[in-house]
Amino acid sequence: HCLYHINRKMLLEPKVTINARIVVVGASDTGLAFLHFLTSCPHLRFNHIILISPHGLPSDCAHQERDVFLPHSLCFPPHILAQISLSTWVDVVDGRMVSLDRKRQLVHLDTGSSVYYDELVLTCGLQYTTRVPAAKAEQVPGNVLVVNDDTEAESLLNWVKRVLKPSKGVCCLYGNTLGAYTLVQGLLSSGVLGENIVFARPPPPENSKSSWDATTKHYSKPTSLLDPHVQEVVDKALLQLGVRVLDNVVLKSWNGGAWTVQEKVKSATFDTACGKTEETVECDVFFCCNQEVVALDTFKAINDSCLVFDGHLVIDNLFSTNDPLIHAAGPLTKLSRKYHEDNCLHAQYNSKDIGVQLAQAILVKHDPTMADMDPLLAVQPGHRTLPKITSAKLPGEYNFLFVDKPMQSISQIGQGREVMTGVGHESSGYFMIHFSEYKRVERIACLSKQSFESSNLVQIYSRHEKVLNDLVNRFDSGLVHDLFSFFRQPWSVALFHDRFDQLSEDVQSLLYQKCGDAASMMDAARAVLAQDGKILPTDKHLLNKAVAANKGLQAQLHRRLLNFIAYNNYHLNMYARPGMV
Repeated sequence: HCLYHINRKMLLEPKVTINARIVVVGASDTGLAFLHFLTSCPHLRFNHIILISPHGLPSDCAHQERDVFLPHSLCFPPHILAQISLSTWVDVVDGRMVSLDRKRQLVHLDTGSSVYYDELVLTCGLQYTTRVPAAKAEQVPGNVLVVNDDTEAESLLNWVKRVLKPSKGVCCLYGNTLGAYTLVQGLLSSGVLGENIVFARPPPPENSKSSWDATTKHYSKPTSLLDPHVQEVVDKALLQLGVRVLDNVVLKSWNGGAWTVQEKVKSATFDTACGKTEETVECDVFFCCNQEVVALDTFKAINDSCLVFDGHLVIDNLFSTNDPLIHAAGPLTKLSRKYHEDNCLHAQYNSKDIGVQLAQAILVKHDPTMADMDPLLAVQPGHRTLPKITSAKLPGEYNFLFVDKPMQSISQIGQGREVMTGVGHESSGYFMIHFSEYKRVERIACLSKQSFESSNLVQIYSRHEKVLNDLVNRFDSGLVHDLFSFFRQPWSVALFHDRFDQLSEDVQSLLYQKCGDAASMMDAARAVLAQDGKILPTDKHLLNKAVAANKGLQAQLHRRLLNFIAYNNYHLNMYARPGMV
């Protein structure tokens, strides 16, 4: 539910009107974050913001059966989309970009219409496509399908119930991505029998990142489910459901190589990874979900308009392409090679962070209050702190949540330690938390058949283990047997409050305060780090000395915490406060 409030002050607040025509192509998470930031600026009014998308804005209504078919980033769940109501502020044009006229500043659509722009923003993202190695033409048979958004998922759901389920047709899925697993579960949830599903999994790409196995303390082979234990559990579920799994195969041809666009795919032939044997499977429908790439129409529009394309659309550190009026962000893009950051891709960051920084880069051009600001200071590329989040429903009716540090390198994954419960006991649910060497939460993996509070569990990311009720010490003492129930206990409610981040910032600001001539806590910590780059146990006496010098610091911390609990007492009434007894 959402509640809108208006009053005299809001109505009479002066706003700067901006009539520049800003056209956004693609309703990805990056594009939605960009639109939300612009439309929520309190002192600006944008009169001409246009979104071009094949299916318009994502649905703001939850649909349990439809949503199973796709993984989700939780950036803009349906209830959030309903609250921000982008359709109120943004003109939506249904269509697909097929070409660009940079001289006349026009975007041509597949519907035959055109849209003028003053600033063009490309946030198309990547999609599954039906262009596979066997295809020799741009068109493919009608029973070769992909699922990229909720509109396509809903169409597939209706088709499965109306046609595929009654006919007991065989489905062949080709892919080794998280989307492939959610598609399998979507078909199973729609009534398709496991014995009528063939799941062909190609080898992972060569550039796939290895997974850190918290149980063996070694790097494991790359897995599309991001966690080796999750992969093992889901593979067992596929076997129990009767799904036929073909591992390490590569699609060779349809219908033995003798297919035409007019006829349907009746069989698919696969080569094994070594290429020595072939396997042919009969099918009534073929799903492509192998690897997300730039859509063909998008690539043609970019390439034909002479925008620099190097595997991805090339941009600078202010999100501009080689045309200063065309900007881009998200998985579609990569930084120019002159920055020597080939591994720094937007796909490795939270899309909300990228979309907000893109909006800040655009605002420098239009907001009069930022006229004298350096664009790099407005964008602040280093301030990308939100985690990468993945939520999905996996085969076996497993609910899956994975939260990871953005732009995490392989060398960082094995550092620190893990706390996990539920290994080998799938009924209670698997829960893993990876702490950095500084005891902050860097990675979370959850797998359970029981529903859990994903939006709450995401909030423990980046928290120190002491804030989590001394979790590591309690776990080592054998007091924590189930992390799901641990985070449902009353003590944890404050962590999930929407004002807890503000409390954390207030507390952190105290560490910069000085008491007389004494150094602040942060100055003391920097002095220790300057010696050998780490804070060792033997250095604690130096920090304790700084605490003693800053008299009253602990009292201020307690006061801030008590004020937070008192102010939010209607939600946090489970905490004791002075005067209650």
